[in-house]
Amino acid sequence: MWDVVEQGNYIAFDEAGNEIPKAHWNEEQKQRFMLNSKAQNALMCALSEKEYTKVHSFKSVKQMWDTLVLTYEGSLEVKRNKLSLLACKYELFEMEENVFIQTMFGRFQTIVNELSFLGRS
Repeated sequence: MWDVVEQGNYIAFDEAGNEIPKAHWNEEQKQRFMLNSKAQNALMCALSEKEYTKVHSFKSVKQMWDTLVLTYEGSLEVKRNKLSLLACKYELFEMEENVFIQTMFGRFQTIVNELSFLGRS
């Protein structure tokens, strides 16, 4: 099912590369095509009402997923800016006065986790 989310709807092609009409699909091809609906249903059930309204009109689960990724992760430029800001926070990190070690460590761990999430160790 994840292939449908990443690659888009399944469309059957013959050996020559021509699209096969749905009426001529075999059972396996029909099952693979239905994965889009299953993935779409699973994603819709997991979304909040606010997120649902952003993507409910899309026909493809790939379109839905790409929209959610862009909304919550941002574009490549946004990721670069986040990385730059987090790297700066990491480099300038120091303990503040009158702060418990646990609080300081939590703040530091948040920065490290965010960097890791964006692919930087």
